[in-house]
Amino acid sequence: MRFLTLALGFLCLLATPSIATVSTDITLDIPDGQLGATLLLPEGEGPWPVVLILAGSGPVDRDGNLTNIPGKNNSLRQLAEGLAMQGVASLRADKRGVGGSVSAGLSETNLRFTHFINDAVEWTLLLQGDNRFSSVSIAGHSQGSQVGMSAVWLAGADGFVSLAGPGRPILEVLEDQLHDSLNIRSRVSARAVMDELAAGRQVDDPPSDMSIIFRPSIQQFLISWQRQNPQLELARLSCPVSIIQGQNDLQVSEEDARLLYKAQPNANLLLLPGISHLFKFLENDNPVVHQMALAQPDLVFSQEAIDEVVALTARADTFHQTWNAALDRVEKFNADGWGGIPSGDYGLLDDYALQPLDSRISSWALNREKETHGYLFGLAEGGYAKEGRLITGGDYDCVSFMYRCTELARATSKRENYSWALRTRFAGADVDLVVGPDGRVDYDRPEHLDFSLDMIRSGIWGRDASAEVGVAVDDALGTSRYPANSFAWIPADVIDYSLLKAGDIIWFVLNSEDIKARALRDDYGIVVGHLGVMAKCGESEKLCLFHAASSDLSGQYEGGQVVSVDLAVYLERVGRYAGVFVTRME
Repeated sequence: MRFLTLALGFLCLLATPSIATVSTDITLDIPDGQLGATLLLPEGEGPWPVVLILAGSGPVDRDGNLTNIPGKNNSLRQLAEGLAMQGVASLRADKRGVGGSVSAGLSETNLRFTHFINDAVEWTLLLQGDNRFSSVSIAGHSQGSQVGMSAVWLAGADGFVSLAGPGRPILEVLEDQLHDSLNIRSRVSARAVMDELAAGRQVDDPPSDMSIIFRPSIQQFLISWQRQNPQLELARLSCPVSIIQGQNDLQVSEEDARLLYKAQPNANLLLLPGISHLFKFLENDNPVVHQMALAQPDLVFSQEAIDEVVALTARADTFHQTWNAALDRVEKFNADGWGGIPSGDYGLLDDYALQPLDSRISSWALNREKETHGYLFGLAEGGYAKEGRLITGGDYDCVSFMYRCTELARATSKRENYSWALRTRFAGADVDLVVGPDGRVDYDRPEHLDFSLDMIRSGIWGRDASAEVGVAVDDALGTSRYPANSFAWIPADVIDYSLLKAGDIIWFVLNSEDIKARALRDDYGIVVGHLGVMAKCGESEKLCLFHAASSDLSGQYEGGQVVSVDLAVYLERVGRYAGVFVTRME
């Protein structure tokens, strides 16, 4: 539950004397302490679009100022004030450990990138519950861009603005930033450390000349940050997106903005000549001048950037209305006829609410087996894909079983369940092209991922954790769709079953030595032939594979229903699968 404390609001005059706004300090209770922010409302009664403004890396306060250096630049405050002058509300938040969010600060050792994402989600949910706002968008600066694009996805926000956001995983950006300041030997050493971090392994004794950058206490945070791929995160957004980049930015390059634009070609891309990382005009690229700008509040935030954020909020208002109208149609269609809503689905949301996400996925898998759902291929007559359904009538195939376990695990309400189904099954799609007038969804849309390897690579159903569960090997054969050595999976005989977790999704790789499986690889380009979810077997701590089985497995189960089985036994008995991918939702 989110608790809110409001400080006394006060009138704040902006640059134009005739424009008055109300500025209110807000405190939000979270499990680790309190978060602080300032809500700035335009004149009038609203409703207004609102923008959550997220700061970049380091100890940055709500106004955009680094607390570990003297002086202020007030960049984010200037952004908020510029938005208010054009009728857009904003909430700018202190990062954990800074200003009004000091009590929520964590040690370097315990801090993870997901803490920042979770904080942004909490602020977004708060704004979504406030009827003064017509839509909720997020504008993230630098590191805040990566935080924001994940929060937009998780909270179902209406718009996103990347302000100088990296377009690559952070270790690639860091390598570029270090290139000119390190000699060749140090660059090689740094690359070796970053390779280990990218693989999720800590380096306890980093080279002495990089002991500050790669100190052990910060490495787990870097590992967690590295797992965020901004191109994947941005590609799955359906809402309006703007990518704004200064061309005199010494920290994030124009190349990063173009990589983001390539990932999300429906976005607006705005490149600003002479604009620095703080979105202020600087005449040269002298690093000293840029450093001095961190303490120069008289330099003003780019008006062009402010105007683009305002334009984005207008598109977000339209998106909000369109999305909710589509959800209305979906909800009506899925609630009527064809089996209705499976019993127990929504009553259990509150029961599972306090569990971590992976445990909720496990709980829903176990629940589906207890409900003894039957098997029905999605494209068969009456199947969910054939009928254009999001909610099945009680019968699953392996994909729809995974859909339902993960969608219900993410949702906190019936309505949110439909929303999750739309934005995962049709990631990045125009909702009016996916949802017909009658509420049916079109599974033939290209935004619906038909190939399981594409599903894995999308990151929608968790990060690829295969290398953490066994020795992943490159597929030397490839398929007609995926070239040889372009993907890696774990052979069945090297899986470390003790490293699997409840909620892991198991994707079964077709065995090239099996005649029928080889034909699927060669003729249709299919890599994965089946999938299931790891969950606790009943009251025991043992993990089993839960999946929708089309056929019997002698001595283990009868097919045509959702069943559970020991994963090692399944792989040993079913010869058409040579190994697995593992994705993990955390």
